[in-house]
Amino acid sequence: ELHNRALSANEILGIFNAGSAGKCKIDLAVNKTASTNPIKTGDSLTYTVEVVNKGYFTATNVSLVDILPAGVTFVMANPGAPTCVETSGTLNCNLGSIPRGLTTTVKVGVAVNLTRTATITNTASVTATEGDSNLSNNSASVTNNVIVPEIEVLDNGLSIPDNTGVVDFG
Repeated sequence: ELHNRALSANEILGIFNAGSAGKCKIDLAVNKTASTNPIKTGDSLTYTVEVVNKGYFTATNVSLVDILPAGVTFVMANPGAPTCVETSGTLNCNLGSIPRGLTTTVKVGVAVNLTRTATITNTASVTATEGDSNLSNNSASVTNNVIVPEIEVLDNGLSIPDNTGVVDFG
């Protein structure tokens, strides 16, 4: 009630959409981690993406997009299809609704297949139907250093110094 009269539906909707200092909206936040750093080429890496709703209302039609870096091959996602589907290096997840205060977790497995030492960065972002009161935390990135094991040539063969064995050519 405002000035001794009831608010109209349009006035209520306007107040809701204005956010009342952000308290009438959702606030989705993304946190992203990697299972190991550094990682050797040829090894597997698991990314963990957490999406939390820090707002005051349930977020609906929550969509997570995870763009995989060049130099990795998608192996799996948990949850898998139909919730999460990978196409051409982009993982799209329809996470449905996330009530206020709750977190949804997605795990993404990749194989690292770079042939040179490099850094790779993986970024995930989230959206929902409702207006978000804080867009600055809707994406997160994690960077990994990729190392290629050194190879030494010995008189009697080839040795890989990380204890993976000796290949004898002769």
